[in-house]
Amino acid sequence: MDIDFPDSPCTIHNPEAANLLTDPRVLSFLSPFMDRACTVKMAHESLGVSSHTMLYWVNKFLALGLLEVGGVQERKGKPIKWYRTPGRGFVIPLPLIPNSTLEDLLLRHDEPFNAQLIGSLVKTSIDTLRHLNRWEMLVWKEDTLRIDMRSLDHEGPGFHELLLTPESPAMLFELAQLQLDFEEAKSFQKELSDLLRKYRQKKGAGQYLARVALAPLQK
Repeated sequence: MDIDFPDSPCTIHNPEAANLLTDPRVLSFLSPFMDRACTVKMAHESLGVSSHTMLYWVNKFLALGLLEVGGVQERKGKPIKWYRTPGRGFVIPLPLIPNSTLEDLLLRHDEPFNAQLIGSLVKTSIDTLRHLNRWEMLVWKEDTLRIDMRSLDHEGPGFHELLLTPESPAMLFELAQLQLDFEEAKSFQKELSDLLRKYRQKKGAGQYLARVALAPLQK
């Protein structure tokens, strides 16, 4: 069904609505309606949840003004309602966010992505090492604490180097404590940002989760 979608975001004034929008688990139920109008059936199938669960959240979002009926498709029997958000995204004044500092908010939004990223790293690591024999974990300190895998036979590269070989999965996990002048740090910041922007534009067949962060250490 062809339904127009708003071009600008909707400003939130309800504290309960603001609270829901800062919870990533709740926000996932709203996500199918945020860039196009769709039905409850389309939404629950895309998320892999039950129709009962989806209908509960749709009714809650409607009551709080986070969803609206964008169109009604007439048919024999009960008409089909198409829902959409009242804007293309939401603007939430920070005073409306309960019990939060910006740190709390970032931690809440990072939690599901961190869990997904770590789970994928572990699974890919295990799947990769299953094809190899006699490996062990090595823990040491080199500026920061580091962890790697190495062969018991001490032949070939360590696990991080192994992942960079052409036949290995495209996976990388690094944590580095850097000593940089301010100009060097700004250059590194721009290069990371440009690199992420470049690969965001790709439309390949695989799906990957990447996390890029840089911050000055607080003393």
